[in-house]
Amino acid sequence: MSRRRIVERLLEATAGVRPSLMMSTTAAVIGRLADILLLVLAVAFLVALFEGETQGMVQLLWPLVVVAVVRAVAVYVEQYTGHHVAFRLLAEMRVDFYRKIEPLAPAAIADQRSGDLISRVVADVDRVEAFFAHTIAPAIAAIVTPLVVVGTVFLWVHPGAALLLIPSFAFVGVAIPLVGNRMGSNASAAARSSAGRVSAHLTDGIQGITDLVVFGHGADRTDELAALATAGSQAESDVAGVASVRSAANSLVIGLTTVGIFAVAMDLHADGNL
Repeated sequence: MSRRRIVERLLEATAGVRPSLMMSTTAAVIGRLADILLLVLAVAFLVALFEGETQGMVQLLWPLVVVAVVRAVAVYVEQYTGHHVAFRLLAEMRVDFYRKIEPLAPAAIADQRSGDLISRVVADVDRVEAFFAHTIAPAIAAIVTPLVVVGTVFLWVHPGAALLLIPSFAFVGVAIPLVGNRMGSNASAAARSSAGRVSAHLTDGIQGITDLVVFGHGADRTDELAALATAGSQAESDVAGVASVRSAANSLVIGLTTVGIFAVAMDLHADGNL
């Protein structure tokens, strides 16, 4: 099954929780915008402080407090509703898994390792939690927020500064994730497969520990588990390496964009246009 089809099926599973998911997404957008507005108000407050404008400082206090409270509420609502959606869907997926596999027992699953089945219904389903709780709402917010920011800067600050933001958002939001995904897809697949083998091996070993002790295979089983764990550790290291490269690339683009914005702003201010 293609990755696109997997995402489509996961989104189809949210049919019964769309209102909560919409609430989480809305809260995510509000929270991101509140973060930016807090920074803007804080800078304005510092400017008023250094210029000795006491009245301006007083006028900025209440907006700062209100935006901070709005941000806190938005973060709470996003996290609460997002996890409510995730945990409800995980429970439904586990029940559905059991309903599908029960009619097949025992003949159709006789050649399946019990540890592998347990790993699928527990560990593999748990992996989907990140998609429902930490992907859908943040992904939509990551699209809406830059559009609002660019539009606001274009209309209220200066078109040149807005145009400077566009390539930065394109790199951080599109180019780097696409390249990083291609770099890390094989490593991630290997890590998932390795984790499943370790879980299945450990579960089967615990369930059959009596037989292992009786027949003297405890040491061999331990060596096998150690080998699987070593392979898993290497796979996880490969995934972390790709994530580190992506993080460094994001930081570089953001840093260069910040310097560019300062340069444009100082130039515009010197010319009396800002």
